[in-house]
Amino acid sequence: MFLSEVWILAVSITVAVQEKNPLAPCLPGPQGPPGNNGVPGHNGHNGLNGEKGLKGEPGSIGMRGPPGPPGKLGPMGPKGESGQPGPTGPQGRPGECSPRQKSAFAMKLAKNYPAPKQPIIFHQILYNDQQHFDKATGIFTCQIPGVYYFGYNVEVYRNTTIIQLMKNSQAVIGSYQTTLNSYENMSGSTVLKLEKGDKVWLEVKHESNGATHTSYFLGYLIFEI
Repeated sequence: MFLSEVWILAVSITVAVQEKNPLAPCLPGPQGPPGNNGVPGHNGHNGLNGEKGLKGEPGSIGMRGPPGPPGKLGPMGPKGESGQPGPTGPQGRPGECSPRQKSAFAMKLAKNYPAPKQPIIFHQILYNDQQHFDKATGIFTCQIPGVYYFGYNVEVYRNTTIIQLMKNSQAVIGSYQTTLNSYENMSGSTVLKLEKGDKVWLEVKHESNGATHTSYFLGYLIFEI
């Protein structure tokens, strides 16, 4: 309030002096009080983009994120090289196998000079557990298809003797022997493939043969087919 009154008084004196002497030079008056704040101006326009700054230093490594979902199966790669053989495994348990079938016979003639051109009848059985050799007919009949061994050993005396091993009425092998006043032996053997029902026997060809009682005929199954 006091300052306002002083300011008004100074202005009045200045005006009075100017009126008495209008050409006299004006002296500056005292500094007036501060004015009130003006109304804020409008927002200015955005300035131009500044120049690109320098590249900053790399930041620290962040925490590891969670695993992503499985990707699609890729194409099969080339075959790799063979690896080294592994160690030998433990011994396995014994396997089971079906029992092997058997078929065998061994016969002795036991009488001299059998009848010719027919199966020789052997009178003494040495082995015939499977009963595949018929003692009454002198014929072996195959019951188990397979490969068989057959053999004979015939003792002859004096006469000429021809003996043959027959399969289904066909001669397979034979032996020939002529003796005078001595005993001689002739023998033969072979391997035959037989089907079930095939028949095998021995026979002599002449009535005046020299086959004696110490003659033998045998056969057995080697393996099945």
